[in-house]
Amino acid sequence: MAQPTTTTAPLGSLTHSPGIAWNAGREGRHLIRDSPWEASVKAAGLSIFWDDGNCNVYAVKPLLEVVASGDALTDQARATALWAEETIRTALALPEPPDADHQL
Repeated sequence: MAQPTTTTAPLGSLTHSPGIAWNAGREGRHLIRDSPWEASVKAAGLSIFWDDGNCNVYAVKPLLEVVASGDALTDQARATALWAEETIRTALALPEPPDADHQL
């Protein structure tokens, strides 16, 4: 499986960020921080963002790259959908993350 391409976008620029999220609970953030699972997310070319107890695993592409991916809107949509699918499949293929019911 190809690794999704995550691009660093200039500060303030619009981005597209497909991925997955789940409620990891209050302890989830502490269990995941610096864990082998967190390292596997980064090695897969993905990023982690926390929103309260929700863990989001995603990739980022500047919207300008989306626009440049084709002359027609249908070409841009197709390229975006393929990239989003690749990102989500990569995220789903990661090992199961630690949670409050498991020990690292």
